[in-house]
Amino acid sequence: MKVLVIQQRFGIGDQVIFTNYYHNIAKKLGFPITLLAKKSSRAKDLFAEDKYINGIIELNNKNDGALGFFKLLKQIKLKKFDMVFIFNGSLRYFLLAKLAGIQKVYQYPLFKSKDIIFETAKELTENFLKKPVDTQPKLILEEKTIQNAKKKYEFDNSYNHIVFGLSASGKSTKVWPIENFIELAKKINSVKRSKFYLACGKDDSDLISKFLNSSLKDNCISLNNLTIQEILPIIKNSKFYVGND
Repeated sequence: MKVLVIQQRFGIGDQVIFTNYYHNIAKKLGFPITLLAKKSSRAKDLFAEDKYINGIIELNNKNDGALGFFKLLKQIKLKKFDMVFIFNGSLRYFLLAKLAGIQKVYQYPLFKSKDIIFETAKELTENFLKKPVDTQPKLILEEKTIQNAKKKYEFDNSYNHIVFGLSASGKSTKVWPIENFIELAKKINSVKRSKFYLACGKDDSDLISKFLNSSLKDNCISLNNLTIQEILPIIKNSKFYVGND
């Protein structure tokens, strides 16, 4: 059986929220799924080692939107899917599934535009599974990947290992000042030696510079030049996360 899941939201965080629903669907069916997702959601990076997801079809500027409909339809038809789960109420994706010849379609109520992101997804998944589903997402990494990062960055119990997420969307209302992060790090480090893994958006690299110009510079590692696949095992090995978002 070939199963397609459509989740078209833009963000990485949004993509992560849906992870457990993908896993539960795949477990129930006994087959990995193929995911249709925006390129901006970085699904290829997030699920590179996920045994429940065996393929990613990316929505990009060529196959997305009304103008890209027929290019996307051609892609989907070639895959010959038997079943699709559509995590939105879009008539366009419903028509896409029908025109592609997919026999079984599970979808949000048509034209549903406003929803609580995890609740509607949970309801759709539970209606299919006929049982409750946990909303807690979990990204899957191979043990080898985790251990390689542990060795490379010298994760051990003599240090606290803490990820700081310094950026945020909606900056004016969400951002905790960088000075607060630095003071917090100093206090933590005074209690127990700590390593701080610094993550932020490309436009906020000055925040990391402030850390690296502080007395904590020898305790800090910037994640800004790493890929998501390189960052994930670092987060996995860390003990704490403190962040704006």
